[in-house]
Amino acid sequence: RIILGHKERPEYPLKTYEGREAMWHVAHVTVTDPSTGVKFEFPVRKWIDINNEGDAFECAEKKEDTIAQQRHRHTIKYKIIIHTGDVSHAGTDANVSIILYGTLGDTGIRGLKQKGRNLFERGQVDEFIIECLDLGELTKLHIEHDNAMISPDWFLDKVEVINMDTNETIGFPCNRWLGKKHDDHELQRDLLPIKIS
Repeated sequence: RIILGHKERPEYPLKTYEGREAMWHVAHVTVTDPSTGVKFEFPVRKWIDINNEGDAFECAEKKEDTIAQQRHRHTIKYKIIIHTGDVSHAGTDANVSIILYGTLGDTGIRGLKQKGRNLFERGQVDEFIIECLDLGELTKLHIEHDNAMISPDWFLDKVEVINMDTNETIGFPCNRWLGKKHDDHELQRDLLPIKIS
């Protein structure tokens, strides 16, 4: 909170106007910490009496600018859980990759690979770990494949992403084909999040 008041300066005596004492109308106060870039907003919207002891105002909002947020980011792990649909010929032998987006940045393109495992088969669940800087609140997941191999078309049910620091789980429903022979013939999808836990 802040305490806000004002006093008359002896060298500049204030005059009354139409019988009223001099007053000061304060609309808004912003306090910025230059070391972190954090801003504290105080919407005052009030007349302040002269020579008062000061009125207290609570902080209504604390804003951390993007530069400050980036400076405070740390490396965390996300578990990526891929659910291939349970429909005929749903699996793919193509190479799958994703980009995970958040309010603080994105992962860049990441290939989903595991040695010695046949990935993305019909009705199968595959898990991967991605390590990157904290992305903040997740906003989008981009997923695609390269249309390689004999049977590249793929029916993706959904993707789940678990923040392994907080155990928060975010779902990205798809329920569509990625392939040249199905649906709209696209090899990529942009999926929007829903919070699971």
